[in-house]
Amino acid sequence: MTHAGGGERRVRGLAATTVSAEWTGLQERFLWPDQELYELIRPVVLFEQPRKDRARETGVSARTLSRAVDRFVQRNIPQKALSLDQANATRNRVSSVFCRVRRE
Repeated sequence: MTHAGGGERRVRGLAATTVSAEWTGLQERFLWPDQELYELIRPVVLFEQPRKDRARETGVSARTLSRAVDRFVQRNIPQKALSLDQANATRNRVSSVFCRVRRE
């Protein structure tokens, strides 16, 4: 299993893989399942990180990661994604809503 500071993970009797502490910490912050998938493939799609390296960091098989990246690209999602400015504006609106709710 994965440990809070990163650690080993076993999948169906396969050899244990080392999961980075950064990935483990990030997983604890996800609110929705889609966030995990997005963050799993984001470095590969956005920064062209090698798939095998990302798979090793996250404890996900390289084949699973490759299929997720391929589906993302085949569905033309990168062109449909929000621009950085739109994403920042959306994040700011959501943050302000949460701040108001906390104060009430």
